[in-house]
Amino acid sequence: MCNNVGMLTVLIRSRAAVTPCLIAAMTVLSACSTRAPTAGAAAVIPSVHIDAPVPGATISGTVSVAGWAIDNASTVGTAITNVQVKVDGAAGSNATYGVMRPDVCLAYPGRPGCPAVGFSYSLDTAALTPGSHTITVTATDSASPPDTGSATITVQK
Repeated sequence: MCNNVGMLTVLIRSRAAVTPCLIAAMTVLSACSTRAPTAGAAAVIPSVHIDAPVPGATISGTVSVAGWAIDNASTVGTAITNVQVKVDGAAGSNATYGVMRPDVCLAYPGRPGCPAVGFSYSLDTAALTPGSHTITVTATDSASPPDTGSATITVQK
């Protein structure tokens, strides 16, 4: 079990003597599930990552909650069926799932739903009190328990 998320950007440049130029750029993501599998269980837990807002961000108005969810970061399982966003554990709303994220599928090839594994959700902070809040995103698939990603943010009025 770990909460690490890493990103590596690789740039490939030509070595032409006259005009060197950028040939390719690629971002590779690395993440691991926030849950450990139950002993003896065959379940493959989805992997969830929130790109925005970043943890510790100060937000106001309507902001985009965006990121990606795949069936699992270590083995291929089943496609994600639902992504839900909650704030401070309150009843959640479904995010739009299916945003194109070829960068994620480059890092995790062969996952069901690729490259449409991104999610987005518009969060209106008007009903939230100023101060610290936790955004939790939960992804479920047909073959395993759900997994969550979370970010603690500060609402400013």
